[in-house]
Amino acid sequence: FFALVFFFMYLFFICFASAIFLGHQVVPALIEVCAVFNYDARFITLFQEPSAASRFVRQRVLINTDPIMKRQEELANKGKHGDIREDPFIYCYLYGIMIHKLGHFHDIVHGTRHDYFMNELRIEFMELWIELLEKHSFDPAFLESSEEFRWMLKQLTPGQTVN
Repeated sequence: FFALVFFFMYLFFICFASAIFLGHQVVPALIEVCAVFNYDARFITLFQEPSAASRFVRQRVLINTDPIMKRQEELANKGKHGDIREDPFIYCYLYGIMIHKLGHFHDIVHGTRHDYFMNELRIEFMELWIELLEKHSFDPAFLESSEEFRWMLKQLTPGQTVN
């Protein structure tokens, strides 16, 4: 049995299709990314609220799925109505959030030590991350060098975060 907690902004919950999308496409991607870190995805809370930051509260990770939903809309507007897991965005977004939030387990305050722990996590789990990308036929070198995805994978300046 597998269960995750979802929270929706009241006005957003009008669209039940979003909940189905989360359950069928986002959750499996989240499980795969969490496996990179050997982290149980059942300890993650997903929520959707436009412009809200993902959070790390009381040793718990809360991830805002709104950027994923917006990406799905962008792809649909371009005529791509497939599985969001065919796009590297979802994996890069979740990976960046997990690196950032797991970095808070060691140091809750943003700054040099937090950045250090995030880099240590990247190094420790790099092989598994690359394996996940290659499993989905994504080119890790392209993603690292692409402006579209790099901001999610790395901090561009100290203190700048994914969300």
